Amino acid sequence: MKEFVARNLIRIAIGVICILIILSVSLSLYNGNIMRRALVLKEQSNFGLREVERVYQNIQLMDISSRGYALIRQPEYLFWTVKMARDRNTEIFRHLDSIFVAQNFTNPDRYAEVKKGLTEYTNMYEQMVVHLEANQDSLYIDILKKDMGRYFWDVFNPFSKNVNEFEAKINEESKSSYQRAYTSNTVVQLLLFIMGIPTMIFVIYRLVQEEHARRALLRSVADNDKKYLFDDGQPAASDANGIIGSLIKELQKSATFVNEISGGNYEARWEELQSNLERNKNTLAGRLLSMRDEMKRQKEEDNKRMWTTQGLSDLSQLIREHQNNIQELTYRAVTFIVNYVQVQQASLFVLERDGNDEQFLNLSACYAFNRKKRLEKRVNVGEGLVGQVYLERQTVVLKKVPHGYTTITSGLGDATPSYLIVVPMKYNEVVAAVLELAGFRILEDHEVAFLEKAGEFIASAIANVQNTEKSKAMIDQMREQTEQMRAQEEELRQNLEELEATQEDMRRKGLKASSV
Repeated sequence: MKEFVARNLIRIAIGVICILIILSVSLSLYNGNIMRRALVLKEQSNFGLREVERVYQNIQLMDISSRGYALIRQPEYLFWTVKMARDRNTEIFRHLDSIFVAQNFTNPDRYAEVKKGLTEYTNMYEQMVVHLEANQDSLYIDILKKDMGRYFWDVFNPFSKNVNEFEAKINEESKSSYQRAYTSNTVVQLLLFIMGIPTMIFVIYRLVQEEHARRALLRSVADNDKKYLFDDGQPAASDANGIIGSLIKELQKSATFVNEISGGNYEARWEELQSNLERNKNTLAGRLLSMRDEMKRQKEEDNKRMWTTQGLSDLSQLIREHQNNIQELTYRAVTFIVNYVQVQQASLFVLERDGNDEQFLNLSACYAFNRKKRLEKRVNVGEGLVGQVYLERQTVVLKKVPHGYTTITSGLGDATPSYLIVVPMKYNEVVAAVLELAGFRILEDHEVAFLEKAGEFIASAIANVQNTEKSKAMIDQMREQTEQMRAQEEELRQNLEELEATQEDMRRKGLKASSV
């Protein structure tokens, strides 16, 4: 609980202030409504009293207007017409009715008699005006003698006192309500001030502390951004928006860079990083660049392995299809290697023996610009580059081919190749053939390794073909010897038969001679 309070103290303080503000506002609104209602009631009361006064004022205006017109018979002295008097009556009683309903003043004393008395007085005033306009002064005087104003006063005076007492009571109540609301509002505001000022001071103090901590954190973020994420060589931003914006920008670049790499684009670039490589050796950006380079290298290695594997697989298939004829086998193999490695010229020398049982290298197949060379060429062991490679059993590479060593011919003319490689084709550590390639580009290490591995495949196939041919020759020789032995056996049998016949003939002759 203590840890929760300590961790959320500023929130609690702000919550208390908010509660006090809400309470103050609520009470202010409530008291404001009370004060406004009190003012409305006071205004209604004053308005009602004015309307009550206007009732008697209307009587006075009718009396003054009629007396003035009676003395001076000019129309302008009849300033208060009957219509004006009746309109004033209607307006006054409409206002009084609405005010009494609003104030819940249900039964004002002699209110109905006042309405009736004012109406009758207005009718009398109308008669007086008619008599005066007709110069019937005697009739006007008779009506005047009735003194209806005095009788109306006897009705109006109790009504006026009753209304004034009621409105005075309303005014007092509204004044008391206004005063209570004002006092309550003042107390709440004072309480808010007493509790709010210390709380606000505490909040401001904590906010200042947090602002300092936030700035220190932002400075740390900016420093660590350059230390661990990316250092662009520019001074770090000092404002929060700049620091956070820079961090977000670098994270977005990192995400984009990683997405490019994960999508297989190992040529993806981080432009700002290229000019700040030294600063970012140990940052995330630098590590990502190293990762990209490593993945690119691994991808290239995989491609090279796949290229080698596919080439050896295709070569093995080709060897299986042409393993019965060494001439066709070597030509097909040379053609495949030229096209797969993309060189321009190739020749394959196979180890053979002559009639004197001496070893030599015989040109079994050659290829140049996709044309088969019908050549016969013998290379003795140890003779020239090919013969030397056979003896040393090591691949030889020439990146500067001597002029005149060989030429590559095309439809446009002849040219000396810029690269030459001679590969011994070994099977079980025995060289069975030598492959010589020439071209205009330098082969990479994996291509050289492919040639050496392919040499093992071809040497094995050549050895198998040669063994097969030797076996076939031995079988043919044995068959021939067998036939010869069969012929000799037949001849011997015939000789024995002839010998037996001769012996039999001599025996018979001997017997015949003995008998004689």
